Amino acid sequence: LNKKGSYAQALKYHQQALNLYLMLLGPEHKNVGNSYNNISLTYHKLDSLSLAQEYSTKAISIFEKNLGGNHPDVATAYDNLGLIYVSMGNYQKALECRLKSLDIRKASLGEEHTDVGMSYLNTGSTYTELKDYLKAIEYIEQALAVFRKTLKPNHPNIATALSNLGAAYFRLENYDLALEYSLEALNIKKEIFGEDNVNLANIYDNIGGMCRKLGQYDKAIEYHQHALSINKKANGDEHTSVAINYNNLGLAFRDKGEIEKGLGYIEKAYDIFYVRLGENHPNTKIVKENVEKTRDMLKEKTSTN
Repeated sequence: LNKKGSYAQALKYHQQALNLYLMLLGPEHKNVGNSYNNISLTYHKLDSLSLAQEYSTKAISIFEKNLGGNHPDVATAYDNLGLIYVSMGNYQKALECRLKSLDIRKASLGEEHTDVGMSYLNTGSTYTELKDYLKAIEYIEQALAVFRKTLKPNHPNIATALSNLGAAYFRLENYDLALEYSLEALNIKKEIFGEDNVNLANIYDNIGGMCRKLGQYDKAIEYHQHALSINKKANGDEHTSVAINYNNLGLAFRDKGEIEKGLGYIEKAYDIFYVRLGENHPNTKIVKENVEKTRDMLKEKTSTN
């Protein structure tokens, strides 16, 4: 159900399973921890981040009591909590969780396990959010090395690593290299999922940003619109992924010279972030700055005409 986007229905079933496990097995059983983890991930998909964090923390507590601190399932739970902290904009907490997950996986699974590769990848992506781009590239390249040893060349994890590497180089303003990695990732994911799958939305959006920086505005708009269409269909009109697409699409129109049209999209993004994440979230603050700058540009354009 989660993969089909029916998150509310999935949540109902996970809560029913939790109630059954609590009644039959008691509050400290591992299966109760699994249910807490499933509920947490579903709340995350619904953008209910405080509830996602609460249930994820409960899952970790139960897993540590039942399995000890160095079990792979404990590492996975910490990785999931890290994902929630990323969505909350608390990147330092996310990094702590992901480094802990990486340490546990390396100790329990060895250096060349695909799950260790995922921990390298997630840690690298968190360093990207913390603006430590060289560290990010170091970890993502380690992930890519593990994946290339353990997976087929067209595996989606390799595509994700290439895409994240592209995102890190994009932040370093190496747009040509960023585009090269991202297009390689896109080709792999197209081969696996087709052109309109939700797994491609983030790559389309990233490539759109790179095209914008390279002055290829029409291409940028095309990629951002494709990402927006996919995310609206998969997640609904008010999801934070849709807000990201609105913002980036607005920037592309603005930089092309269609400032009023761009402002409309950026304002839509701000409204969603403000309602879903609050005014103090990093994404809300960034988009607010974009709104203010674009309004100033529009005023300047109007006054000179």
